[in-house]
Amino acid sequence: MLNKILTLIFVFSSFSAVLAQDEAEAIKIICDIDEVNTTQFQGLKRNLRKAKRLEKTAFFEVTYIDVPEKAKRTIDAALDTWSELIISKVPIRVLVNWVGLGARSLASAGATKVYRNSLGLPFANTWYVGPLAESILGRDLNSGDIDIEIKVNSSIKWHFSDEDDIQLGEYDLETIMLHEIAHALGISSSIDVSDDGKKAFWGGTSTGTKSYYIFDYFIENADRKQIANENNFVNNSELLKNQVISNSLFFGFKRGAKAGTNVKLFAPSTYSKGSSISHFDERTYAISNLESLMTPVLASGEIIFNPGDLLLTCLLNIGWKLNIPEVFLQVDEATAYPNPIFDQLYIQLPSSNIERNTEILLFSPEGKLLLTSTITSKNPFYSINFERYPNGFYLLQIKDGETISTKRIVK
Repeated sequence: MLNKILTLIFVFSSFSAVLAQDEAEAIKIICDIDEVNTTQFQGLKRNLRKAKRLEKTAFFEVTYIDVPEKAKRTIDAALDTWSELIISKVPIRVLVNWVGLGARSLASAGATKVYRNSLGLPFANTWYVGPLAESILGRDLNSGDIDIEIKVNSSIKWHFSDEDDIQLGEYDLETIMLHEIAHALGISSSIDVSDDGKKAFWGGTSTGTKSYYIFDYFIENADRKQIANENNFVNNSELLKNQVISNSLFFGFKRGAKAGTNVKLFAPSTYSKGSSISHFDERTYAISNLESLMTPVLASGEIIFNPGDLLLTCLLNIGWKLNIPEVFLQVDEATAYPNPIFDQLYIQLPSSNIERNTEILLFSPEGKLLLTSTITSKNPFYSINFERYPNGFYLLQIKDGETISTKRIVK
């Protein structure tokens, strides 16, 4: 009888948690042109592309409205890059509009919906953009509707991916698409300034419990004080606004190899609606910096095809599982990712080991040997297809010379 009561309590609690799920319209972020022209990237376009392509671990379904064919191919290339970096079992549906925007605007983008309190999301009363929430939960939340909306300024002189070297006055479309998609994946803050310019607030205009975006959770000032914390700064206050325009806000890393460090955010003394806080600082990560993809403006002639360590670490911290290639990940010991996994497990060996024979063994929980393989090539990457294995945990053993490491893997 007691077991039945406990079961009923569990079922009712789970059902209540599902009912408590909220959704709201997501905030859109704008990227503007930089009046600066640069020639430093001309002639380097082919060299900037990744030398090695990974298997896709996420899938985008795109609907185009009035988009030229050259632009479609370029946008597809940007989506292909992200499909190799993030991991999601749920298709991500994208709508791209080729429209007239303001004279200084290159594009705007964002998720269409944000969700909070869905059973399985790590933080309660915290908004997650749709693609991230669906990736974490492994299920569709919006009944097949569009997840990401992107508007591209049709009046800009764009440079496309199948053209030769970029010319002065041209803006690289693939670069800006990598940038815009990152916003829609969660590089987006709910922090805003009131219409009278006197106060700042987080949580948008939703009714009920005010909730910040998961991105906001990691924002801190130079004293490492969390901004979206009313014990530090009262929401909808002048005190909070002073922080927002302080030029001294950071995204503090709590996970990954960069845990304990941070990236400086764009928080200028004059608040820029739709741009402040949701970008990296322009002066810190200028045109010549490899981490400049997420700054608020793009110069003509500027090309960036790799998101960079800082952006990927931001995504890791807000909850994305990443399929990180060697260009972004240098390891001192053998690494297996993602964990938990969906269908493929990727193994990267430390660079000191890549010319040595390394044995890979996979065991069931009972100790039964399921797979054995020896890596003899100079390629430090290896993958195991887990589609044929049932859900559960496994033991992965990596033997490299005298070194043996064992990892617990969950599917």
